[in-house]
Amino acid sequence: MPQTISAFTALRDSLRDAVLSPVAPLAMTIWRSCEPLSFMDRLQGEEHTVQVGDRWGQDLFDCAWFHFTADLPAGRDAPLVARIDVNGELLVVDAEGAPVRGLTSVRSEFARCHGEPGKDEFPLPPEMIDRGRADFWADGAFNDLFGGVQGDGKVACAEICEVREDVRALYHDIEVLCDVLEELADDTSLCGKVSDLLATADDQLSGDFSPVNVSAARRILSTLFLPSDKTDALRVWAVGHGHLDLAWLWPVRETIRKGVRTFATAMANRKLYPEHIFGMSQPQLYAWIK
Repeated sequence: MPQTISAFTALRDSLRDAVLSPVAPLAMTIWRSCEPLSFMDRLQGEEHTVQVGDRWGQDLFDCAWFHFTADLPAGRDAPLVARIDVNGELLVVDAEGAPVRGLTSVRSEFARCHGEPGKDEFPLPPEMIDRGRADFWADGAFNDLFGGVQGDGKVACAEICEVREDVRALYHDIEVLCDVLEELADDTSLCGKVSDLLATADDQLSGDFSPVNVSAARRILSTLFLPSDKTDALRVWAVGHGHLDLAWLWPVRETIRKGVRTFATAMANRKLYPEHIFGMSQPQLYAWIK
């Protein structure tokens, strides 16, 4: 069983790596400041041009407005996402400075048993593309999720990528089933069925993640998610939750900014998934955001 799980987790990881394909680097100019600047005052900071591999902040909890631009190749038809990791936190905004989505470093301190912490991509909306050029702003914080600096605060990634959502969906299917194998190893009947279908899906793919093969692999695995006997179905209710200590490892002003980043991501997820439910446990944070 361990070798079987290892083979399936290798397939899972290969699919994860195939979701995004870089098509253009993002150019970055920042305006750095010790304290936050509003969108209207974003150019009052200290201007610098930065590249991937550059340290963009000086001291913990520094702030900066990032201006991202990229020339996009012609003839593309796949959906585009921006993939950005500045080893800090970012709040992407629209043309008026309204929050769009929060991004965080994949190196953030985090208990990996709860999953991976990084949020380093967001779908690039049409309004951020003009005549083949991507152009948008983000408000940066020189700290990770737990108030530290990872990767020496250097920009790890800034690029525009094409995205394969079918591959992402199959990745999540296999991710769930690998968890089943790892957590329920003593249930030989269930794990045997899961292993057999994963092996069949793996054979179908044979390392070729073409749309036809990916669709066929998802159909093979669908019986595990859509049981024919509805009496055996288990309904699970889940509520998304963001917990932020109001003043712990960061200044109160950064708590408010973290709240905006968290709420922006929650609202973006609600647009993608109308059934998504989100809860925040601190009334004070609601008051600050209001």
